[in-house]
Amino acid sequence: MSRRNIIVAVAVAFLTFFDFLFPRIQIGPLTLTLLRVILLALFSFLIAKQLKDRKIIVSHSGYINAVLLFLITWILYGLLQTTWAIDKTSAIKQVYYLGLFAVLIYTMLMFLDSIRIFVRLNQFLYCMAVFFIVYGVAELTLNIHFPTSRVVLEPQLYHNVQRATAVFYNENDFSFYLVLVAPMFLLNIFYKKRIERAVNLLFFIMIFYIVMANDSRVCLIALFIQVIAGLWLERKTARNMKYHLMVLVLSGLAILTLFRGYLQHAYELIMYQLSTGSGSAAIRRELISKGIEFVKNSYLLGIGPGNFETNVYMMTSGKGISGIFNAHNWWIELVANYGLFIFVLYAAMFMGLLVHLRWVQKKVNSRVYSRYASYFLLSFIGFIFSSLSSSSIFYIWYQWLHLALALSLIDIYHEYQANTVSKKCINAP
Repeated sequence: MSRRNIIVAVAVAFLTFFDFLFPRIQIGPLTLTLLRVILLALFSFLIAKQLKDRKIIVSHSGYINAVLLFLITWILYGLLQTTWAIDKTSAIKQVYYLGLFAVLIYTMLMFLDSIRIFVRLNQFLYCMAVFFIVYGVAELTLNIHFPTSRVVLEPQLYHNVQRATAVFYNENDFSFYLVLVAPMFLLNIFYKKRIERAVNLLFFIMIFYIVMANDSRVCLIALFIQVIAGLWLERKTARNMKYHLMVLVLSGLAILTLFRGYLQHAYELIMYQLSTGSGSAAIRRELISKGIEFVKNSYLLGIGPGNFETNVYMMTSGKGISGIFNAHNWWIELVANYGLFIFVLYAAMFMGLLVHLRWVQKKVNSRVYSRYASYFLLSFIGFIFSSLSSSSIFYIWYQWLHLALALSLIDIYHEYQANTVSKKCINAP
């Protein structure tokens, strides 16, 4: 195991959360931070080393190579779109960030070159998740927040309202993050021993509590879907599944009993908003309609990177949809900004990710590979729904790190499989 690789991976992961603690340099519309400088330096080092060795290392997996090719295509297409985007500054800024996210993914693929390093990094991220969950509960009870929180930056929006944001900008971003990491705790309920199982169950219930307190209804739905999907995925592999099912059912009934009023009110509120054309549900429906209209008006080419807000501003004469300009829907934002071409490629990449994770989870004999495949599979099933909660998840660094980790698992497994086949060939009579 390379100590250097572990240090680099953990440092990058840490900075995806706490980069705001360090100084930053503004260069026009672009910002340089410690994380970005480190990523660009690592990327330059990797490329220079490979050019020196005259060997460009990509992946043993055709799927991973296709994903990297897609990211390059996405960046080039975004650059092309700047020629017709209305807000060219926002377009250039988003393409710049897209390049950084692609560098993050490539760098993590190169440094996470063994399952041991991968496991160590995920153990670190598990500890970070525990910290954020505990801190989230503290936010709701003690009203303490990081300086990056919108609760601190825009306190007038939270009069007599308690929300948890952790290191994220707002409560929806934090709830989105919790959905991504929730399967870690869910699967530990299945596989850990009694005390650890109870602790993970407690943290899983705390995730539900924070998401409910943040009033993130879409993320709450995503959590319930993850539980159902988790029970189905692990029905044949987890020990004492009947016991685990009973525990989860009883816990679910307890949550439904304690928060029945909240859930009933949330359902009635959504139905009322849709029927009257007012409130959050109606606003989201109108934003979806505007996004589809943008795609049609751009001849399916997309309005340009980061231009959804500008186009809503212009179409509504600066009023927005009840003051809202962001898409609040990752899928609509993606197709509106980048058009049908990139949207179809992204959807194919995403479906391929789910298929490959399911394949690893189902086929491999190793518990480590199988359980991490289950974790990321459940996480991205939740992603389908939770990505509808935030105003925009594009600039959330952790979602790109999470994608990099899932891709790294697939890449490491393909290398492991190739080595296994090679050894069998060598040992064959």
